[in-house]
Amino acid sequence: MVRALGARYDRHPRVAFLQLGTLGFWGEWHNYPHDELFASNRTQQRIVEAYHTAFPHKKLMARYPGYHIEKQPWIGFHDDMFPEDTGMEEDWHFLSRLRKAGDWQTGSSR
Repeated sequence: MVRALGARYDRHPRVAFLQLGTLGFWGEWHNYPHDELFASNRTQQRIVEAYHTAFPHKKLMARYPGYHIEKQPWIGFHDDMFPEDTGMEEDWHFLSRLRKAGDWQTGSSR
């Protein structure tokens, strides 16, 4: 599916970026409160690699950092609950997770 989307939209002029919303209950890369149902690390890695291969000319964005995502310098992040959960200090909030992930500020600018 990802390969077919890339073939059709990777060079489409009206598509500026893609959000990697494939996994999780709401496509947000988590299954809270049922974390045991979430995709394995290998599946997460395969999804990220599939998007990266299929969309080499588009910016890719994820909702949260995770096992494989924050290790990719070419991936950015988006906050779909701004400002409700952006700056809160609980460990599941957007900025808290980004801070914990480390150097996340370069991906979305590439």
